[in-house]
Amino acid sequence: MKRFTLFPIMFALVCGLAFSTGQAEKPLDPEAEIITISLLGGGDLVTPGGVSLLKTALARLRVDYPNVELKMIQVDTSDGTTRSMDALTKAGTPPDIYTDYLGRFGKFLQPGFALDLSKYMDLSDYLPGSVVEREGQALAVATPGSPQALAVNLDLLREIGYPAPNFDTWTIADFLQLCEAVKQRTDGQKWGTGAFAANPSGDYLMRNWAASFGANFYEDGDYTQTAFKGPAARQTLAFFKTLMERGYIPEESSQLTDDDYVLQWAYGEFAVVPFFVGWLKPYFETAIKQGMIEKPFAHIFVQYPRAPGVERVPLYQSTGGFMAVKSADEERNKILARFVELMNSPESQLMRMYVGGDYPNLKSLGRSKNWNTVNAIFGANGNYDLGMSTETYSETRSKFPELLQMIWSGADQAEALEWYQAEMNKILEKNK
Repeated sequence: MKRFTLFPIMFALVCGLAFSTGQAEKPLDPEAEIITISLLGGGDLVTPGGVSLLKTALARLRVDYPNVELKMIQVDTSDGTTRSMDALTKAGTPPDIYTDYLGRFGKFLQPGFALDLSKYMDLSDYLPGSVVEREGQALAVATPGSPQALAVNLDLLREIGYPAPNFDTWTIADFLQLCEAVKQRTDGQKWGTGAFAANPSGDYLMRNWAASFGANFYEDGDYTQTAFKGPAARQTLAFFKTLMERGYIPEESSQLTDDDYVLQWAYGEFAVVPFFVGWLKPYFETAIKQGMIEKPFAHIFVQYPRAPGVERVPLYQSTGGFMAVKSADEERNKILARFVELMNSPESQLMRMYVGGDYPNLKSLGRSKNWNTVNAIFGANGNYDLGMSTETYSETRSKFPELLQMIWSGADQAEALEWYQAEMNKILEKNK
């Protein structure tokens, strides 16, 4: 198995491409006081024609606030934690604006620390669930994102002569039969699906499989203890053990990261994997540049298979977001909220959709064909709640990969599940 080096997957989803310097900016007035605002994030998004999202939003901000200067601070997402924001906050120098994967900054969304955006922005155009509210305050807005679904490599199925199952009604048994066919007909050189457990980033890709068995991580919005227990949870662990024992996933999956996983998919080595439409373009482009494939292979998005007794499989929805840190200066708060508004405006969201294939979360914007496909699955099956915007989500993320490592190393499943519940509940009790 090759090892791959690539930027973290959420960097691509949330932040786009490299920072552009090719766009002219209106010069600051040397006679006026300069107002510097800081933004902690991964970088800029630039269209193929060289239009910078960041510089465009800043230029629009300067129409009302001509002497605003922006200071960019690079966020470190290499281990999937909040280390950058933690360090700045601990030092007493938090950024004015923070943009990242929404699951990474939930713990910072505290009234009194995060700015209540509803006082300064019209939030009525956002789709339900796109505004994070606590204690009646709108503390963050989500950026374009998407639910994940299962991406199917149709070329691989054709290569092995395996007819595609009826994905509208397929079961876990159908999925495992497909995995066996891939193994047998490629002599173990390709796999039915992929898995990883070397890092917490991308944990939702693995955890959504639990929904196929009717297992939940939380019940009815109660984030004070995990609901991942009972027969459905045990079936989930047995499923992951089966994937490893039968050779349906790479033998070294315990040592693989989410970055390995997404590139192996783009290389055409997996038949069916949890994936996002917005990830297709950057990873296919990477695979082509590396000479691993000549062009993207044919693919479709389908719903998860169901275990006996399970009627629907909800989908986890991933997105980035924006928050602003509240200032004692009311005029500064207006500037911060306006910049957040412009960075996530209809025009900005369309740029994200155009460049990265992300899906707008504003009612006023249309949807792509791929979005319609995944959204139809999402609408029929519902949202799979992993507590993404909770204060403790970032802290809990490492536990499921650790659980998979235990299962794949031969640990007793009942003992491993008990360990997971205890570890999760120690963290979740902080939400009480």
